[in-house]
Amino acid sequence: MAEKTMPKLLIDRALSLAGFMATAALVIAASSPTSAADVVLKVWDFKSADPVVRPYIDHVVEGFEAQHPGVTVEHVMQPHDQYYSILGTAIGAKSGPDIVLIHGGTNGKERADAFVPLDDKIDELQAALVGWDAFMVEGKTFAVPITLQGFALYYNKALYLEAGLDPDDPPQTWAELVDVCDAVMSETSANCFTMGDKEGFGVTWLLNVLGADLFSPEELAQFELGELPWTDPRLVEIFERVEDANERGWFGKGSNSTAMFPDSFEVFMRGDAANVLGLVSDTANWAQFEDFLGQNQVGTAMFVSLKDSPAQATMQRFPVQGGIGFAMTNWSQNQDLALDYVRFLSQPENLRIFFESAGAIVSDKNFDQSEVESPGAQKIFEWIGCCGTLPMSALTTVDGYAELKRQGQLLLNGETTPTAMVEALQVTAAQN
Repeated sequence: MAEKTMPKLLIDRALSLAGFMATAALVIAASSPTSAADVVLKVWDFKSADPVVRPYIDHVVEGFEAQHPGVTVEHVMQPHDQYYSILGTAIGAKSGPDIVLIHGGTNGKERADAFVPLDDKIDELQAALVGWDAFMVEGKTFAVPITLQGFALYYNKALYLEAGLDPDDPPQTWAELVDVCDAVMSETSANCFTMGDKEGFGVTWLLNVLGADLFSPEELAQFELGELPWTDPRLVEIFERVEDANERGWFGKGSNSTAMFPDSFEVFMRGDAANVLGLVSDTANWAQFEDFLGQNQVGTAMFVSLKDSPAQATMQRFPVQGGIGFAMTNWSQNQDLALDYVRFLSQPENLRIFFESAGAIVSDKNFDQSEVESPGAQKIFEWIGCCGTLPMSALTTVDGYAELKRQGQLLLNGETTPTAMVEALQVTAAQN
């Protein structure tokens, strides 16, 4: 009898032991933290495939993964022209990236509710970096700036010489700019300016540089709140000057069918335009132009003032704000790790790599300029310290910015007037 029951007893005990071990394993698994090897930190951006930005991304990823064994940082570059539509889908579904790269100003502010407020998490960064205003809504910070964005006039010194102009004396007033363009167009085969407005950027950038000298910081704050209307006579004057420049032929033909990136800047770099309105971040900047044309062949200047003489121009004539920054999505399951990575992205030694590889003017407040050789970069650092003011296009809503771009295209096509343009912009502003 015992021989017949023994196998059943052993089987029962074995099953009991197996059940105990399985239960124990489940308990241990439930109580143990997720292995770092299982963590993939997902980052969406619109820069990481750019050859001049890639050294910065590679350096940061390698350094962060070395400090966090088993963690994988995955940068996914989304197409720039579709970025905010794709991001909007992710925000609606509350899925996708842990971290996103966003532009300072309107595009980021309109989506701030999707990002983790950072003010109580980044005390040490707020004292070390600049450019925060572009990433704040109602006093709350939603992203960490890594670059500054501003607008400067770049010009081809060889073409200035060919036109009989002094390459070390760029125009400072609109009247002087008229003389420069007249000389360039009569004495060379180049256009005075290159203009790419296919995406609507060209006229908005001109608004930023021409408005910088006409509106005080207090008035810009009123403009952002809708208390200073688009119909202000100074805004009408700005668009009248744009219309005048277009009618004089400064921009050449086909501005509305020319993509700004990279087509319009290639026009400047191959010597077919004497001037270009460019940036100070990681593209269309002093570094790109100097690399192509030669450091001594590119002039860098503030855009002209609409005042009658240089002496009347204000000091605050350089439109600049936080350029791009990283935000943490509020649905991320890896927020502590994401915060560590955002901090790491903005460390001075890492931002230095970004400056050296792309020429980006970074957000490091204490950036060491002692080894900066470029005269253009030196001027930009000087302007940031003395003469910064906010770009007007960044103070609009998403709908207002879209209408501004559309109206600018109509203006260049001769399908609207400056007065009708500002009236249409005011209607959109009132609706928002």
